[in-house]
Amino acid sequence: MSYRIPRYKCKLVRDGSVAIREDLHKPITGAEQAIKLFKWLTDESPIELLMVAYLDAKGVVSGFETVSQGGRVGCSTTAAEIFRGAILHNAYAIILGHNHTSGDPKPSGEDLEVTRAARVAGKALGIGLLDHIIVTRTNAHYSFLEEGFC
Repeated sequence: MSYRIPRYKCKLVRDGSVAIREDLHKPITGAEQAIKLFKWLTDESPIELLMVAYLDAKGVVSGFETVSQGGRVGCSTTAAEIFRGAILHNAYAIILGHNHTSGDPKPSGEDLEVTRAARVAGKALGIGLLDHIIVTRTNAHYSFLEEGFC
């Protein structure tokens, strides 16, 4: 007796595009530029969004994805969800970013754990995690890179 099993093809599907300011479409060389990017991407959101920016080998953002969204006080994700699109996009590196709607940029225990898991997964996959940025509407921010976590 023979059995039939499904055959799959994985692909990344473009879900539109957004116009980006010229000053944000340059190689990201530090936390300040990444902070501006994620502040711009999340500024209008009343809920917490966790986003991944895909970077090419020159450090220019070549795409982004919202991998998780939560309520007013949080959202969660896994390393698999963070890197799925990055693998399909053939990203050289990624930057994680999310907003804290509370106005307090201090990372939660879950933020720390997600960053640790992403750092380990990125090393295993050969995709660099350059930073994890937390932004707020009050212009307060937190960079895991600046604090020595990335």
